[in-house]
Amino acid sequence: LAREAVQVKAATPHMVIGNQIITNVFPGLQLSIVLCHYTGKEKKGPTLPQKLEHNHVLEHSLHQLLREVHFRNISIDAPHPVNATLGMSKRRRLAGPLAMTRQELVEMTERESLLSQIIKQTKHAVLRIRSMHVIDQMAVAVQDPQITAHWGCLNSSLESSVRIFITSIGYESTSTLSRTSLVLLIGVDTIRVVMKDGRPCQLSFEDKELQDLLYWQIAQHHTLVVQQIAKYQGWQVLAANSSIGSGDMESFATASSISIASPRGDKIISFRSGPTSGQHLMVKHMDQSTDSHPSPAVTDRRWFEHGGTYQESTGQLRLLDRP
Repeated sequence: LAREAVQVKAATPHMVIGNQIITNVFPGLQLSIVLCHYTGKEKKGPTLPQKLEHNHVLEHSLHQLLREVHFRNISIDAPHPVNATLGMSKRRRLAGPLAMTRQELVEMTERESLLSQIIKQTKHAVLRIRSMHVIDQMAVAVQDPQITAHWGCLNSSLESSVRIFITSIGYESTSTLSRTSLVLLIGVDTIRVVMKDGRPCQLSFEDKELQDLLYWQIAQHHTLVVQQIAKYQGWQVLAANSSIGSGDMESFATASSISIASPRGDKIISFRSGPTSGQHLMVKHMDQSTDSHPSPAVTDRRWFEHGGTYQESTGQLRLLDRP
C-alpha cells in the first residue's frame, strides 16, 4: 500500500509517514491507514473506554477485497509449456500467435491498485452515511408530508440504492392523494437521482444539494396534493409550475405553484408552496354579471380573468369543497 501511495498520481498527493498512509477522501475529511503490529510483549496500560462509531458495511467490503487479493496471489495459472513464465495467463500466452498489438498488451496488464479500491470504497461508505443522515434529519424536521426511505439490501461495494416516498399523513397506504417517489443511486463521488417521471438528475457529494432536492420535492408534493383534491371536487387546473422562476426568491431549493378554477367559474385559487416562504393561498372572485369578452379568441372568462389582483387567504384546503 505504501508503494502504491507513492506511485499513484492523484489530485491530492498521498502522504506516507512511517506505518501510516494519509489521503484526502472529501474536502475536510481524511482517510488514515495504519499498520498495527503486536508482538504480545507490549505492556497493557490502563486505557480509557472510547466509544467509536464502527462501520460494519465498510469492514465487510474491505474483507472481501482482501480475500480477492489473497485468492489472486495463490491462484496462479500453471505454466504451458513447463518452461514458460510462472503466472502468465492463457491470454498472454496466446498474445504472440494472435498477433496482439502493444496497446492490447498494455490494457491487459493494467489493473486498479489496491489503494485506489480502498479509497473508492471509503468514499462510497462516507457518501452513503451522509445521505442517510440528511434523509433522517429531514424526516424528523418535516412533519407534513411524511418522508419514508427504503434502503436496498442487495448493494455492491461501490453503489447503493434507496427509494424515498413522500406521502400525506393518513394516506400512506392508499393512492387517494398523490404520492411522490424518487430513487437515489449513491456512487463513489456522485448521487444519481431518478424522479417519479423518469427524469435523471446528477448530484455531487455535497449534503446541501441533496437537501435542496428533497425540499423541492416536498414543495412539488404540496401542489400535486392540491391538484388531486381539485380533480376530485370538479375544479379545473389552469396552470401548474413545479419550479417557479418568478416572484420572491427562496433562500434554498425551489418553490412550486398551481392555479385552479371552480366548476361554476366564479373563483380562481392560486396556491404556492416554498421551502422557506411556506404555503400561500390566494383567492380571486370573478364578476359573473358582465358577459362581454374583450377577446374573440378567449370565450371563457376563467381564462381571461387568470391575471389580476388576488386576495391572500389564511384558510386551508377545505376551501376547495363545494358549497
